[in-house]
Amino acid sequence: MNRVGLLIYLLLLFSSILVIVMRVQDGVPLETNILALLPQTEEADWIQKAEAAERSRGSDQFIALVGHPDFETARSASVSFGQMLVDAGVLQSVVGGSQTAAF
Repeated sequence: MNRVGLLIYLLLLFSSILVIVMRVQDGVPLETNILALLPQTEEADWIQKAEAAERSRGSDQFIALVGHPDFETARSASVSFGQMLVDAGVLQSVVGGSQTAAF
């Protein structure tokens, strides 16, 4: 009886591992759309359109925060960092940057 229990346990263990390996081979499913959690009756078409527009607008932006205790040092470092990214061809242009020392 003891051997039969061990064999059943090992069979269940290996079948569980097999199922996990098969699931991971296809890629781990990850749902990042928070609207997918809503029931179908709660999803509005205009919400999905707004989310898609926001996602496409934000997907082509790169934001870098540069800090230093001295504001002028941080500002000049951020300007030179932005210019370095433009010169390297990573970015097309640099927009923004704070002109005042007060936040």
